[in-house]
Amino acid sequence: MHTKPESVAADTAEQEAGAWAGVAAAADAILSEWDDVPPSEAAVTGFDPGTDLERRTTPWTYSLRSHGLGELCRFAAGLALVEADGWRTDHPQLATRAYEDRRFLLSDRLLHWAVPWLDMVGRCSTPHRELAHGARDQLLDLADVLRPAPLLVEGKEGLHLPGEDSFGSLADSGLGVLGCGVLLLRATVRSLTADPGRTRSLTDDDLADPEFRETFAVLFDVAAGRWKALAGRHEGSAQLWLDLGERANATAARVRAGTISS
Repeated sequence: MHTKPESVAADTAEQEAGAWAGVAAAADAILSEWDDVPPSEAAVTGFDPGTDLERRTTPWTYSLRSHGLGELCRFAAGLALVEADGWRTDHPQLATRAYEDRRFLLSDRLLHWAVPWLDMVGRCSTPHRELAHGARDQLLDLADVLRPAPLLVEGKEGLHLPGEDSFGSLADSGLGVLGCGVLLLRATVRSLTADPGRTRSLTDDDLADPEFRETFAVLFDVAAGRWKALAGRHEGSAQLWLDLGERANATAARVRAGTISS
């Protein structure tokens, strides 16, 4: 006896809900002990997604308690369960709408900043490494299924407005946010400056030192290679990581040339 496609789709959506719940639990566990950059789009990128998130949640009568990673993943898990229920109760329109909303939530409001945040937390905090990198990999696996940002064509013609990539404007967004290609945590800056009292901020004096600039530039070189490798392993989100790698390369060049400021 053949299993109905709707039943298979429902089972798949339920499994995905479990994956989202796992990422949410990991994010909550890290946040309970974390005192650096919080896991939110506003903190990581400088963009406040509040209005857009309200637009996305209101039709589902869902209220977000915060705009953090854990809360967004719980919303995504809820959408996956709605999809499963839609297939099982013969409401395909509800199921496909929940699927599409979840896919665009991942693409527009979550993946591009959450993966870099989890990646850097795992690199800078040994106690959180396994948890953060496990959640990072789970998000990347979800993206390989939902395919929110695949590499569609060679080059960027027709994909973005001139002067933009999948992260937005290519204009200098400063060293304090992800637009430079790397998320600088407090631990990152402290290791670069050998100053245990540092915050996340660098100074113009730091960047005026040629030796420091070269050390700092290497951080972006390494990150660029890491993003490119990630794009090769995860086709469903490859465009994001290639774009972030290009941003890291551009920042490295500006650091070496002394044309970037704190």
